[in-house]
Amino acid sequence: MLEDLPPEAWVLGGGEETVSPPGMGTMLSLEGLARLGRHVVRSYVDRAPVEVDLTFDWRASLPGLVRMQAAPQYWVWSAEGFDQESASRYFSGLAGNLADAFAGRTEGVADIRAVLERIEQLLPGTADGPAKTLMVAIYALWHRALAPSDHRPRAADLLAEHERRLQRAEMPSFVAGLLSNQLPEWTDDQWHALATERRAQRSRRHHLELPAGFDAALQVMVAERLMEARQSDEARTLACFAVEELPGNSPLIAWEAGLATGQASQLDLRALVLQLDPGATPQQEAPHCAGAPAAPPEPEAGEHEPGDLSSARAPVSGDEPRPTTSTRATTCNAGGEADSDDGQHAAAQNV
Repeated sequence: MLEDLPPEAWVLGGGEETVSPPGMGTMLSLEGLARLGRHVVRSYVDRAPVEVDLTFDWRASLPGLVRMQAAPQYWVWSAEGFDQESASRYFSGLAGNLADAFAGRTEGVADIRAVLERIEQLLPGTADGPAKTLMVAIYALWHRALAPSDHRPRAADLLAEHERRLQRAEMPSFVAGLLSNQLPEWTDDQWHALATERRAQRSRRHHLELPAGFDAALQVMVAERLMEARQSDEARTLACFAVEELPGNSPLIAWEAGLATGQASQLDLRALVLQLDPGATPQQEAPHCAGAPAAPPEPEAGEHEPGDLSSARAPVSGDEPRPTTSTRATTCNAGGEADSDDGQHAAAQNV
């Protein structure tokens, strides 16, 4: 309940802590207020615990710290921070790490087998919903992209039970299918609904964060499908969305201009997703990195059939050799945040 402040009072005092102006009762003087303030502070200090609080993060309380998201290879391997709530962050990190490996920007893929073991433990008790789909997508994406020597022992049984979730027209299914050349067979209406819903999600503060190339690729693929279905207005709208995802991308701008005139040029979808410079080619051999085998295992014949990489319908991974795994670790925390006070872990994320 709010009460009115007392009227202003003027008193000629001699250092007293309380005064009694005529008709106003007793009130604290400036000396009295100062004494009250000292009493409150001293009481707080006297009652404070004197033992050492081992749970206090003194490093996080230091002044002059700048927190930023580290590149996924520095934290996505840590099972300590993985649970249902962090599944989206780990999925985004793995997708970005794989894209960087396919593009040749990193030496191999972070070894997330400890995270996969954690997924095996959590899946049975996780209710149907986005978190479960994301965990299945992480598990499937790893086993589709990496060599059998890096697979989990129970992978075949777990995927046989849960991989059907990736047939739904959802963003994790699209990303996993795009990176592994196993896109589901969706109808044009399902593709259109996915692109529209994803665009709406991107306008909200909380959404599945992914490298911009994946969102641009989705809009491009759906726009081409709509053009084939003679839905030109909707197709042009999605083409504009694709350009907004990667502003300044010359091949994408040229493709959009051609689509508007009905003469769209072929777009290198792999270069778009991997964000390669014009004329650049993805790495042709699996890079060698710390913690990887002396010789990367050769992919089995027929695991990734070559595809037409110049078409917007083409796969991303195609016949790329499987990247090796890396067990390199840093002191970055499990949530992917790095402190820049020592300058050692301020890697920038590409998402």
